[in-house]
Amino acid sequence: MRITRAITGLIAAFMAAMVALTFSPATSQALAPAKADVATDIAAKAKPMHKFKNVRWNQIGSSRTFAIAGTVTTARAPKVAIVGKKGKNGTYKRVALTRAGTGGKFKKRFKVKCGYYYGVRVGTSKTHRQTTISVFKVRCY
Repeated sequence: MRITRAITGLIAAFMAAMVALTFSPATSQALAPAKADVATDIAAKAKPMHKFKNVRWNQIGSSRTFAIAGTVTTARAPKVAIVGKKGKNGTYKRVALTRAGTGGKFKKRFKVKCGYYYGVRVGTSKTHRQTTISVFKVRCY
């Protein structure tokens, strides 16, 4: 009977020590994000967006092939992705990829699906953040 009480007392003391160590301030600081990580996130969001000029699109004949062209004015020879999403609340997925010339001009032909929204995306650079603009919606009658 006494040995049972002694073992129970040791287990209770061990559990109390573990709870105290779990909620110590040193552990909670380790769980919080580092200030450097927060600073880099803020710096990334502080970058301005890319600027586009003369972004236009054409349907080629009566097919479901479209052409899109335009100019990225804030980057030299960036990769330009044509992106599409199903419905207004969908997430954009890459449909086609092209590289703009040194002046920032791009053009690309690609196939479309009915009911999709299409746009243009330019990735992150040293001075600008990733930017996606919506260009048109395909309506099939």
